[in-house]
Amino acid sequence: MSYVALHFDVDADAVERWSELLLGAGAQSIDVADPHEGTIDESPLYDESGGDAPQWWPVSRITALFGGARELDQALNALAADARTLPPHETYPVQDRDWVRAGAPSAGRRSSSALPAATPARRTAAWR
Repeated sequence: MSYVALHFDVDADAVERWSELLLGAGAQSIDVADPHEGTIDESPLYDESGGDAPQWWPVSRITALFGGARELDQALNALAADARTLPPHETYPVQDRDWVRAGAPSAGRRSSSALPAATPARRTAAWR
């Protein structure tokens, strides 16, 4: 099975609204990240309790995962029927794989990870 991802950038005050709209339209998961990650413009966020730290980056990249091209088309049609216009966006295929096996240690190796050690954490808004 091949999934399809849709991503676009929005201002921080629009993250929750777009996340809910995309989930309501059939997205299987939503990921929110700093689109400037790894650059001089990166905005680190720390989840410190008791503080007034911002929840999202000033400009946040939303990535929605759909079960396939048909599901993405249905979601886009549902958003259009609600008079919702997506910001400039991109779509790309995400090949399915055994994600558990990808992160399991291999024989002869002390540790293994599905993601490189330098991959920073991402805030996730919601999932299904």
